[in-house]
Amino acid sequence: MQQQPSFRVSPTQVPLNATLTVMADANQFPQLQYVLFDSNCKIIRKGSISDRLSEFRLSMVGLPVGNYELQMGSTSEKFSVVY
Repeated sequence: MQQQPSFRVSPTQVPLNATLTVMADANQFPQLQYVLFDSNCKIIRKGSISDRLSEFRLSMVGLPVGNYELQMGSTSEKFSVVY
């Protein structure tokens, strides 16, 4: 059975207008496409990271305080934007 690709977000509680760091094996995710959902499963943002780095940052500027989920491939990680 093939292991599902995984990644990790840091911190799991992101201050308002800060940056979320995503750490993943660059070879696990084709084109590093991501989708960001809010707590109501509404797509907030989606895109791709072209550099295929093992660590990249996503800006949380403009997102309100709340719970979010970042999905890459078939895996996802949850985090919160806090004051």
